[in-house]
Amino acid sequence: MGFLSKDVKGIRKKLELDYEDFAKLIGVSSRSVRRWEKSPEITNIPGSTGIILSVLQNALRRDSGKITNFVKNNIAIGGFGFLFARLLNSFFDLEDEDGK
Repeated sequence: MGFLSKDVKGIRKKLELDYEDFAKLIGVSSRSVRRWEKSPEITNIPGSTGIILSVLQNALRRDSGKITNFVKNNIAIGGFGFLFARLLNSFFDLEDEDGK
C-alpha cells in the first residue's frame, strides 16, 4: 500500500506517539518509521504493516479521540498484537451469551 510521508507522520502525530512507540504498534523499527516520514515519494509499505496503517488512518478519520485514547491506554503493555487482542476482548465483552 502506498503512503505519502505526510500520511505516515499524520497517523503517528494523531496517535500522539513518538517514533519508538509508533514503530512498536505497527511492528517495525523506529528507523523504518523515520525513513518513511522523510521520503519525498510515495512509500510502498507492504504486508500487514500497510494494512495496519490503512486501518489506523481510516479509524482516525472516523473517531480520532476514541482510537487515540485506546492506543495510548494500551501501548505501554505491548504492540499491535496486544492491542488487537484487547480490541477483540472489548468487542466480545459487550455481549452476553444470549447476544444481548
